[in-house]
Amino acid sequence: MDRIHTFFEQEANKAFALNKHKHKNSDNNSDAMAVLTFIGVFAMVSILWIYGIVSYGFVATKLWAWFVVPVFHTTVTFGILQAAGLFMFVRFFVHEERMSATDPDETAQQKISKIILPIIVPWITLFFGWVLHFML
Repeated sequence: MDRIHTFFEQEANKAFALNKHKHKNSDNNSDAMAVLTFIGVFAMVSILWIYGIVSYGFVATKLWAWFVVPVFHTTVTFGILQAAGLFMFVRFFVHEERMSATDPDETAQQKISKIILPIIVPWITLFFGWVLHFML
């Protein structure tokens, strides 16, 4: 999700810089538009960040129930919020930033995949976990 946050932040900075460059003597209308753009990007990033935390938390609870509980015969379970917190804790220590600086030759398809891929990865993981669970 940090890649998405960085991407939207860069795009907002570009839009703000373009807007500022076009209108050196900007009026209140263009300033308001820049502020609204920033607020919109911030809201979108916040929603996607929360989505990522909750979706990975949900997937973690399912994988725990399918693979850890039967092996160790434990009754210890946790909910989505505890799993989301555990996910954030682990990610804090092992997260690796792989997003490079904005590439001017990057296609629209590559930009879209940077946004879509983190959204669907938890569900792909859950699907393969589900298939493995039923194969056991």
